[in-house]
Amino acid sequence: MTTKTHRSAALLAAALLLISAVSCAADTGSESPPPEQSPSESASPNPGDPRLGGELFGGANAFIMSYEATPDAAKLAISAVPRGDGDALLIDASAGGTVYVAIDAAGLLGDLAPLAATAEIDIETERPGGGEFYAVSGVLSSLKNANLDKTDFTWSVYLESKNPNTARAELPPAARYEAGGFGILLLTLDTDVGAQAGAAPATLYIRDVRFLDESGALLPLNRDTEFHAPDGFGLPDTSNLIATDGGAVIDGAAGVSAGGWGQVSQVLTAKSGGVFDASLLTADSVITVYFVSAANPNIVLQSWTDGHPDSAGWAQAAPSYVNDSRTAAQYTAADLAAAFGTDDFAAYLDALYVGDAGEKLTVYSVVIGTAAVKEAN
Repeated sequence: MTTKTHRSAALLAAALLLISAVSCAADTGSESPPPEQSPSESASPNPGDPRLGGELFGGANAFIMSYEATPDAAKLAISAVPRGDGDALLIDASAGGTVYVAIDAAGLLGDLAPLAATAEIDIETERPGGGEFYAVSGVLSSLKNANLDKTDFTWSVYLESKNPNTARAELPPAARYEAGGFGILLLTLDTDVGAQAGAAPATLYIRDVRFLDESGALLPLNRDTEFHAPDGFGLPDTSNLIATDGGAVIDGAAGVSAGGWGQVSQVLTAKSGGVFDASLLTADSVITVYFVSAANPNIVLQSWTDGHPDSAGWAQAAPSYVNDSRTAAQYTAADLAAAFGTDDFAAYLDALYVGDAGEKLTVYSVVIGTAAVKEAN
C-alpha cells in the first residue's frame, strides 16, 4: 500500500513537472521582445504606406521650397534623385550659407491636418566627393497659422552609423495644425562641423516625410499639393527698401561685433591700399547691409586725406531705410554725403566701417548698387 502510494505520487509529480515545463516554454516564447529596429530602419519607405519616401518623391515636389528670408540663408537647389531603394530629395547647399527648407505640412495633410501629433523627417548627409563624415545639427520648427507661431525641436546626424537619422517634432495640442490653415515645417541646418573645419558644406538628402496621429498611425498625404503660405513667406523682406540695380558685394565688410559701439569691419579704399573703389559711390548709389542685431548698424566713413572736411575724420551715418524684419538696412549716397561733409568720395574717402549701435551685430554682406527708384516702397 505504501509502495503504490509513493509510485502514484511520483507519477503525478512527474506529470505536473512536464506540464509546467511546457507551459513555461510557451510563456517564454510569447513574451520574447521583437528585434529592435532603429529609427532609420522603421522609417524606410514601404509600398502602400501613406508617406512621401520612395517613388512618391518623383512628383512635382511643389510642397517643398528653399526659405531665403534671412540674410544668412543659402541659395538651395532641391531635386528628386534615386537613393537606396527609391527616391530622395537632394538639398544642395554648395553655394554656402545656412540651410532652411520649408515643407507645407498642412497642404500635405489636407483635412487631416488637426490629427497630426508627430512629424518626422528622415535626413541623410553626405560630404561632396565622398569625404570624411562630420556631424551636422539644426532645428526643426513647426509654424502655425498666419502669425506663424513657432515651436522648435532640435535634430542631428551625429554618428556615421546613424546616418540617416530622424528629425522629430512631437506637437503639443496648441501647436497642431488646423484644416485649411497654414502649417509649415521649417528644417534648419545651422551647425556643420565639416564646413567649420574647412571641408565642403554637407549635402542633405530628405529620405522620407511622414505624419502620425496620437496612436502612432501614419496619416495619408497628398504629394501633389502646392505650397500654401502667407504672402512673402520665404522671400527676402524688401519692405521700406529702395529697389536697386547692379549690386556688387563690398569685399571684407562682413563680420561680427560683440557690441559696445565696436566695428564689424574696416574696408580701405583703393587709394589707401585697399580694394574698395570709392568712385563706385555716386549720387544714385545705395549701400545695403544685411545683418542680425537688436539695433540698426551704422556706416562710418573716414578720411585722412589732406584738405578733407572736418566731419570726414569720423563720419557716422544711421540707416536711411530699414526693413520691417530688421534684416536689411540701406544708406543712400545723399545721407552718407551729408554725414561726410562732401560727396567727393573718390577724392577723400580712405576707409569705410560697419559698426554696431551698442548691441552684438552680425553682418552677412554689404552690397553697393544704384537706386532703381527714388522713394521707398
